Amino acid sequence: MAADGLAGMEPLGNSLRGKRVYIGASMERLGDYMQTPIGRQSGVKLQVMVSSLLDGGHVLKPRSRWWELLLTLSAVGLVMVMTQPRWQSRPAVQWSVIPALIALLAVLGAMATARGQASAILFALTAGVLAYLNGLLFQQVLLYRSNQRLEMEKRAAKQADALKSQFLSHITHELRTPLTAIMGFNNINWHGDDLGRDQRVNNSEIVDRNCQHMLSLVNNLLDQAKIEAGQLSIQRHPEKYEPIISDALATVRPLVKDKPVKLRADVMDVPEFLDIDAFRLRQIVLNLLSNAIKFTEKGEIAVMSSWHDNVLTVSVVDTGPGMPPQVVERLFAAFQQADAGIAAKHGGTGLGLTISRNLARLMGGDITVRSTVGEGTMFTVTLAAASAGPYGPERRAAPRMGPSINVLHGTVLVAEDMPDTRLLVARHLEQFGLNVLQAENGEQAIAIALSKRPDVILMDMDMPIVGGAEATRTLRMCGFSAPIWALTAHKSDAERLKALAAGCNGLIEKPLTRASLLVPLSTALAPGAKANRNAA
Repeated sequence: MAADGLAGMEPLGNSLRGKRVYIGASMERLGDYMQTPIGRQSGVKLQVMVSSLLDGGHVLKPRSRWWELLLTLSAVGLVMVMTQPRWQSRPAVQWSVIPALIALLAVLGAMATARGQASAILFALTAGVLAYLNGLLFQQVLLYRSNQRLEMEKRAAKQADALKSQFLSHITHELRTPLTAIMGFNNINWHGDDLGRDQRVNNSEIVDRNCQHMLSLVNNLLDQAKIEAGQLSIQRHPEKYEPIISDALATVRPLVKDKPVKLRADVMDVPEFLDIDAFRLRQIVLNLLSNAIKFTEKGEIAVMSSWHDNVLTVSVVDTGPGMPPQVVERLFAAFQQADAGIAAKHGGTGLGLTISRNLARLMGGDITVRSTVGEGTMFTVTLAAASAGPYGPERRAAPRMGPSINVLHGTVLVAEDMPDTRLLVARHLEQFGLNVLQAENGEQAIAIALSKRPDVILMDMDMPIVGGAEATRTLRMCGFSAPIWALTAHKSDAERLKALAAGCNGLIEKPLTRASLLVPLSTALAPGAKANRNAA
């Protein structure tokens, strides 16, 4: 009022004209401190700053909804575009959004400053964009790590493919080698009219030896597939231990008949009976012995056994060339051998040791190896094997038979759809002194069995028209009580359970041999067995 020239106020007006005077609540805060966006400031300094901003015309306009909408659409729209899947798969485009967003924020901030425009969302949008950038960086780090992992897996897959291709090449060679001998010596016997009996027998032994080799190759492939699928199980029974080792040595002894190599076995403090899977233990020992014989040209191969605290230890020691540490590290890898020249020089698929270790681990143990170059190698097998008394049925050894045998009496029906297999089984049975009936499928087998009432049926499980399992169930429903033995090429517990569930008495695995046929037939056709069934 004084500045406006109110009467009586002229001197005061003259002293205040052109100056700014603070009154009211502002005066109370001049001596206080206040928290501001630029830090803690005193009331006096804050009032001076406000005055300077007012003098300079730096006053923000009230916020405008159109301005806020422009900010929102500009920031959110660009982020939404960059989050589309087709852009996310392109790291270069993703990274280009970073400078674009920074430039957008800078332009919008400059425009707001120039216009003196207030905004309620500029800070929120800035924080949101920074969070998006942080997420983008984190996503790129994860993508980089994922690409690294995929690249490593790709390399591992390529290496595995190369190993399997190499393995297929080896297995093809391994299968063709014994097949060549089988076909060759069979043709010699077939067309060699001037051959004597001894020569024919010798040729037949060569054929049989190569057949066994082929069979072991196929069994190794099947076992490896089962192990990888987790379908191989261990069957423990009370077994005599020493015959297992003796049989393994007898099996491989022909392999060293032309080498100055001695085979021996030492069994120390091992119980007579152990609770073990004799078949799988024999398979492990045979693999280790075959491997030792392959590389040992002279000296000795020993199988040493001991037992302590329900743990069986079997060591196969040879006087071969030995192996350096880098070779030992690769021994148990599937489809691999010590070096590239091993397969060419000694043959083999590179599966024997892998399968042996897996079998040992399934039986609660493991296989370790120690080797010294120039001295030899020792493989040591440890297995969980509790002592077992002489109880339960012992494994019945297949009787050895000469070329002609006539020990059984009765009639056997052979149901098999493959003519060659059916003829082979019939020839074996006729040599046993048995009468043989034949059926090509399950339907014929049912009709012949119900009309002729054979003493035993050998039933193939995979036949056309009516399968073996269905034919067996039908016969049992019709009251047929004689033994029925399943014939199958499938080596699995599931196949055995399927046959038993259908009503079979047991299972005979293919390839069939005289011994594998004689064991069940001897039991079924023993004196009094038929009478007991009829009485029942």
